[in-house]
Amino acid sequence: MLSSLILPMLAPKAQFGQTAGPAFNDPLSNVVFLGEGLSPREIIQDVKRGTYPRQCLGPFLHEGTHHRCFDTPTGYALLGIESFSRVSWWTTLECRRPKGDKSVCAENPTCFNRVLLRALYQLMTPLAEGLALYGELDATPGNSAAASSSALNAVSVFRYSDMVKTVLSGQSIDQVYADLKNWEISERNNPKGTFSTTRHALAQHAELPALRPYRVGYEWITGLVRGLHHYSANARADSDVTLAFLCSYFFDDWKFANMIASASWSITGGAPSCTLADLGEYLKRRAAALRDPSVAKAFDLYAAALAIGATRRCPFLNYSTRLYERLSLFNGQAGAAELHWRAPKTSKHRHVFRLGTMNADTVTLNIPNATFKATIDGMTIQGAGLKDGFPSDPEQTIVEAHGNETAIEVLLVQHQVFVCVFYKGNLIAALDRQLSPIDSELAENLLGDISPFENAEWWRRRHWELLDPNPETTCGEYLVARLTEAEQINASLYV
Repeated sequence: MLSSLILPMLAPKAQFGQTAGPAFNDPLSNVVFLGEGLSPREIIQDVKRGTYPRQCLGPFLHEGTHHRCFDTPTGYALLGIESFSRVSWWTTLECRRPKGDKSVCAENPTCFNRVLLRALYQLMTPLAEGLALYGELDATPGNSAAASSSALNAVSVFRYSDMVKTVLSGQSIDQVYADLKNWEISERNNPKGTFSTTRHALAQHAELPALRPYRVGYEWITGLVRGLHHYSANARADSDVTLAFLCSYFFDDWKFANMIASASWSITGGAPSCTLADLGEYLKRRAAALRDPSVAKAFDLYAAALAIGATRRCPFLNYSTRLYERLSLFNGQAGAAELHWRAPKTSKHRHVFRLGTMNADTVTLNIPNATFKATIDGMTIQGAGLKDGFPSDPEQTIVEAHGNETAIEVLLVQHQVFVCVFYKGNLIAALDRQLSPIDSELAENLLGDISPFENAEWWRRRHWELLDPNPETTCGEYLVARLTEAEQINASLYV
């Protein structure tokens, strides 16, 4: 699944054709879209059976790796840069002049940050896509006591029913992951599946401009994996924890995240104190350290910490109270960009993984009884609703919404699958896999004021449009220059 990470909505589907599909992850909002073509009935019936459509496994593993990588200090640093720029978006117009005029973009903090984001994506795309392709095509559970978020989520989404049967039969959780490994290998060997499509694209079309970052990144990551596996027998025996280690090594690095923040204009830090070249050199040093024999000790330390949920203690992730507080202040910029009541709470809900999103035929609310009824694809879902999402002062006691004023979404939160019903942008019901309402307090703690995908997508598209200035302007020229700079850094980094 060769999804678009750099510009999800600006890369036309026809650009990738059948090799890519419409799945994507937006690194700022961390919104995931797994693709189209499934019927609501098929999705909901599979959810109730404790599984999910198997054709989604490839996109799930690929986009799930992206989702994990951007729900990190690095992802929050990128969000902080964008939030500073979004609040003062109109100031970009102050330096937008016809192409060929003197450019003052570098002196305009908002324009500088917007172009910096695009350059950072250019710099990090081979890294992010290489990890995502490794997660999609190669990583499987091994004999470690730990598991990556991808493996945990895959069990929860695709093999929940099988997991329950295995545990109830008295077998250990090790058998659950052994079964997952065998199933993933079987699916990857299916000549008609999405995995074969991805391999074919890498083999036959990897020199196309749109696909080259995937090939470069995948070759770079698999090279790092070979080096790690050469020095570490434990890593060699568990490619799933290998994936977890590499994702964390690059994206959970608090020093790297703070360097990204320092490369931008900000309310807390003022003018930039770090350059794109500095970031490229730092990534080179990080990659070089993975090729040293000491990486075996680092892997063992990480695997042990992952098993007990204490990876921050790993010294190579550079966590400190000072860096945490500094990045927290920097990310406070995101709050101003999310004050509008309909704005997706990106900083709050970026850990939520959207598996599926559908419009209902009708959603009906009974205001006095605080109940709902949703009809979709010939099915009816009904029960107690979340009163806080209901209209506060309607003229009627029974109200209805149809089509795109509604949404039924399958969400993965903390390795649990929920079905959520939305009415005109508001969450009005949160259900378990059997479509029974969950406790309202639990729903508030897990989901709160989350927006439906369609609402989040509208804001995401607005964001990307603002990051793509007309090439016939000074801002467009400035963007091209910064992207060229990033590509020159990449030429010496990803080797």
